[in-house]
Amino acid sequence: MTRIRCAGGTLDGAQEGRNDLHRGSIDNPAEYVLVEAFRDGDAGAAHVNSDHFKAARRDLPQALAHTPNVISQTIDATGWSKLAEISVD
Repeated sequence: MTRIRCAGGTLDGAQEGRNDLHRGSIDNPAEYVLVEAFRDGDAGAAHVNSDHFKAARRDLPQALAHTPNVISQTIDATGWSKLAEISVD
């Protein structure tokens, strides 16, 4: 899998989200997987209402084979947890 880091958007100078684009899913090496994370619903709304997202909605369909699939989840977390499977003393 080739990993390409995409710049996250900023609002008022604060990092509101991040995007990671992965080329080659487990089942299909020609598929791209985009993982996005936003601080909160307002940051996500700002992203989809941004000029760069509006441009993507206008320009990307001609480069796509089909409408993208999506899994959208909101998690109740405010920070990272320790990984249970690996411990560093």
